[in-house]
Amino acid sequence: MPGVVRFFPDVPAALDELVNARILAVFISVLADVDAIKLGTAIGNYIIANSSKSRAQEKEDKKDENDRRVEG
Repeated sequence: MPGVVRFFPDVPAALDELVNARILAVFISVLADVDAIKLGTAIGNYIIANSSKSRAQEKEDKKDENDRRVEG
């Protein structure tokens, strides 16, 4: 953070803050990973569901087209 000056009364206090910052960073990282897994899974499921519909619809359209050719 530009312009922010930190003061610690002694080295152990600075080290305590460092440890807590690292713990917080890992916690935030884990939460981001969990959210990424959820989002990635949702996107994958959407793609699978919609590509299956597209292929099924393509097959149905081809069948309808072939039926019209036979009738016509």
